Amino acid sequence: MDTIANLHLATTSSNRSRIRRRGIQLLSAMVGCAIVGFATSATAQLVLREGDSGTAVTELQDRLRSLGCFDGSSTGFFGPQTRDAVIQCQQQRGITADGVVGAETYRAFGLGNPTSGTGSAQFGEPLQLGDRGPGVQQLQTQLQSLGYYYGSIDGVFGQDTRTAVLQLQSDRGLPQTGVVDDNVYAALAGGVVPPTTPPAVTGLQFGDQGPRVAELQRQLNRLGYPVPVTGYFGTQTQQALQSFQQSQGLPATGVADRQTLIALGVSGGSGGDVGQAPQNTRRYVVVIPFGSTTEFNRIQDVIPNAVPRQSRLGNYVNAGSFATPEVAERRATLLRSRGLGNARVVFE
Repeated sequence: MDTIANLHLATTSSNRSRIRRRGIQLLSAMVGCAIVGFATSATAQLVLREGDSGTAVTELQDRLRSLGCFDGSSTGFFGPQTRDAVIQCQQQRGITADGVVGAETYRAFGLGNPTSGTGSAQFGEPLQLGDRGPGVQQLQTQLQSLGYYYGSIDGVFGQDTRTAVLQLQSDRGLPQTGVVDDNVYAALAGGVVPPTTPPAVTGLQFGDQGPRVAELQRQLNRLGYPVPVTGYFGTQTQQALQSFQQSQGLPATGVADRQTLIALGVSGGSGGDVGQAPQNTRRYVVVIPFGSTTEFNRIQDVIPNAVPRQSRLGNYVNAGSFATPEVAERRATLLRSRGLGNARVVFE
């Protein structure tokens, strides 16, 4: 009987062990599926396809144009023309030509690392190109309130957001990385940032490339001189710059020297002598009041990314903030010459 009892206990214990192991295996599988599902969901947020819209689509269209696959306008809407351009570029690079921008296409098009933007970026942590989430949305809101950002508050850290961060860093004498770090957060909060040695102010000319060229191109577009935003200073940029210089009575050299950069309001052109740290205030604001949708549409014809705002005096558009009244008035004069007769400078 003892032998039978012992055998029964051993069998029961063995069964319980198998059940426990089976339960652990099942739980591990469930956790694994949940992790994979979360990762897949995060990555899926970065896929762009026909019908999507926003800053990420605008960035895609700019990139497609620089790759020679797209000749339309960067509207921020993923329509049939954008889809066909994606397919063309995918075919040229020997990847799946489905018109959908996934991880493989992001890498092939040079759009950065798509896995960096999981849709959960938080304000206060490092933010950079490709990030997405409520933190980026809050960043865009603060940049807009300071007069640096004119795009959509969509929570996507695209080229427009990066350009705004670069401008802020330039104005505060910070290293121009385009990455939101502790110094940028301090600047946004109006706090004191550690002193740095600012780079010497340099001009831009044919053959140059990088974020400052892209900023120059975006500003030319805002002022009514259309040019593709590629980050490369080519013939089209040179011709557009010459047209701008002629309109301002500047030597039409096609070179963005310091005087031209100041007139454009582009990073590196404003504030003090060459090599001096830029001022930390942007108190002279160019505003354009408007009283109807028609008037606002006219403003958008000149400044495509114009954002309507309100004050106790009525509706207006912030067309830029500057450290000196001279630079601000130069911008207002330019806008008035483009048909925006209400443009004027106010002091904040």
